[in-house]
Amino acid sequence: MDDGHRYLDLPGLSVRWLYAVFVTFATFNYSGYSYYHWLTDVEAEAWLLKFAVGAMLAFGFYNITDIAFRSLQPTGTILIGAICGFLSWYIIDEGWIVVRDAADLTTAIQFTVAAVFGFGLSYSHIHYRIGGVKQVEDI
Repeated sequence: MDDGHRYLDLPGLSVRWLYAVFVTFATFNYSGYSYYHWLTDVEAEAWLLKFAVGAMLAFGFYNITDIAFRSLQPTGTILIGAICGFLSWYIIDEGWIVVRDAADLTTAIQFTVAAVFGFGLSYSHIHYRIGGVKQVEDI
């Protein structure tokens, strides 16, 4: 009987990370196609739809942060945030990614946040595979 923790394959990992990236960038990005831009467009109608989509995004953030904080705990969240932040800083400092303006910096920060979220969504599976320890909510 598979309890869902035995296998963390590439598709499962990819879906978790894509979920984190989607929620992060659907909320705001500099392309002009985001919930923030749609919400602040006062000429656009459909306020009820805007609030419904906002509630779905809020639930997405709630879901991600709840899972990430439960699996990583506060100390792990800070450590993973620091690791992702320093790696992003290193990548920018080495010139692998060029940051020319605030839009580029915001995008880099959003990818860093999405990486922390993605790791948080995947960590309980990784922790189980490494140590054989399940989270209390799974029992």
